Amino acid sequence: MKFRRNLFNYLVLPAAVSLGVLGAMESSASAQEPVVFKIAYSCDYVPISTTLCNAWWNNISTEFEAANPGVKVQKIGLPGSFIDFENKISLLLRSPSTAPDLLEIFDQDESLWSSSGYLLPLNAYLKDQPFWNNIPQSIKTQSSIAGKVYGVSHAENDMALYYDKTLFKAAGIPMPWQPKTWADIVVAAENLKKANPKTWPLYAMSGEAGGLAMVGYGGLSFLLGSSDPTILDPKTGKWVVDSKGLRETIAFYKEISQKGLIAPASQVLSAQNTDNLPAFMPKHQVGIAVMGNWMPDIWSKEVSNPYYPDSAKEMGYANLPTINGGGIGIASALVGWPLVVYAKTPNRDLAIKFIELAMKPENQLSAAIEIGGLPSQTDVLNTPSYVDENPYRAKFGALIPIAGGVPADPNFAIWAVGFLQATDAVVLNPNMSVDDAIAKLKDTVTNQLSDDQVETR
Repeated sequence: MKFRRNLFNYLVLPAAVSLGVLGAMESSASAQEPVVFKIAYSCDYVPISTTLCNAWWNNISTEFEAANPGVKVQKIGLPGSFIDFENKISLLLRSPSTAPDLLEIFDQDESLWSSSGYLLPLNAYLKDQPFWNNIPQSIKTQSSIAGKVYGVSHAENDMALYYDKTLFKAAGIPMPWQPKTWADIVVAAENLKKANPKTWPLYAMSGEAGGLAMVGYGGLSFLLGSSDPTILDPKTGKWVVDSKGLRETIAFYKEISQKGLIAPASQVLSAQNTDNLPAFMPKHQVGIAVMGNWMPDIWSKEVSNPYYPDSAKEMGYANLPTINGGGIGIASALVGWPLVVYAKTPNRDLAIKFIELAMKPENQLSAAIEIGGLPSQTDVLNTPSYVDENPYRAKFGALIPIAGGVPADPNFAIWAVGFLQATDAVVLNPNMSVDDAIAKLKDTVTNQLSDDQVETR
């Protein structure tokens, strides 16, 4: 028995020791494996330069890894158009195994994805963050849904008018030019057409092909400046499919189309309409353009798409007026690109830290320059070196507190399709009546929502 016990000890104990050593080695190896933190963002549609955008995400990821030892950032840059970007995010979010911990998304998609349970409310974290108090309410509203905040915008876009001083001079239009009504825009466009018949008097975008983003970059600014900008009635909770404001907006697109004042439909309704315009302006092809803040950044030497060093001298700026000059007299759509957190992320604390890092003034400022957005924080937006570099930045920045967005509701996407189809229809067929265009909008919306969810005002 003694021999057997000794033999057992001789055979088993070393094996146990060996297993213990192996286990310790495996445990040590596991401890050294990095935590993978996944981030997803647009590397084509959102930035004005893919190269500069990738540089920004690379730099902030390196900074984040240095501040958080043992963490490895996995960057998921999503190429393609706006619709490609949306679709790829939808696919990623469907499974916890593919879902990023943190995402850059389009603000109008927040309500859709939060209602599906994909996004984490950030209220508890944001209430103690100094940067949150530095963000205007107009931006906060974009990410606030039923009292819960789901995103932190790190870049904003808003809309105004650019005008070509060379073409205006040829048409005898006094400058500086600031229209007080929509009729003033039409009159200027008519004079431009007479003096410069081979050019496009007015570049006003729409385009269902461009996806949900084209509401903000298209007709929304006009609707906000109409007699009734209501999209979702706050009293009834119903979607507006016929109103004086909708009719005024559609009628404006119809008028400029009927009079041959708008750029070709192949341009303004194209999914590439925002990409194409910056190349036409330096050629003095467009008299007036309804466009966003990012266009002068595209003309910068860093981006050069194309390089337009004389833009500040040759291009003027004007606010888009309300229809008859009433109210505050200015209308502008506000579009944002917030950072959001996946609801089921195992790395919630890291996601919060990443947002905190991205919102540091130096990082948000570099994002604004490299991505082509306006900083969401007022103090950062007013940084002298930033506003002095580009004469348009201060003007577009001043619009943020008064600019408007869209209802934070998942059904907005349905209404948006109807709205785009209506404005597209009168551009493609200027002889279509406003009544028929409104009917098209209403049919599209009621085909997906019930009749008791819509109203006429």
